[in-house]
Amino acid sequence: ERVRSQFESLYQAGRNAQDGINFVEIAQGSLSQMTDLVQRMRVFALQSANGAYDDGQRGYLQRATVLTLDELDALSRRSHANDVNMLDGSRSNLRIQNGANAGDGFDIALRAADSDSIGLGDLSVATQDDAVSALDRLDEALEVLFEHRAELAAAQNQMASAIETLGVSAENTQASHARIS
Repeated sequence: ERVRSQFESLYQAGRNAQDGINFVEIAQGSLSQMTDLVQRMRVFALQSANGAYDDGQRGYLQRATVLTLDELDALSRRSHANDVNMLDGSRSNLRIQNGANAGDGFDIALRAADSDSIGLGDLSVATQDDAVSALDRLDEALEVLFEHRAELAAAQNQMASAIETLGVSAENTQASHARIS
């Protein structure tokens, strides 16, 4: 019975790790969309930084920027799985039990990705000077998003490796149990 219990625990740990991978994939998809939004705002800033535009045209670009920031913030609030929000800052990590024993766990770091958290609060492209300054802030925000995506990709790779290891352990445990029985 003990061996069978360990065998079933190993399989469940593998399913837990797969749940972790699914969670990371959802977060990655949201961060990819956020990256697209920040890149779109960077285009607005580049347009507004061009001396060929007047204040009226910059006003339209500022409105588009504000709406895009609103969408980024909404996306950070809507990014969740199983009622666990991933990117709103309400949690700093997610613990995945990816082993058969109490100490066999893995923490996935979660970061807030709303406009304030990535350095874009009150972003303005309303004037040429604002737009030029916004370019640096947008580049920094992109770096924050790229870094978070890289951390999540590393966590996904670690969980995939754990799934393989757990599968081998479960097969060996089952084979051992069959030989004993």
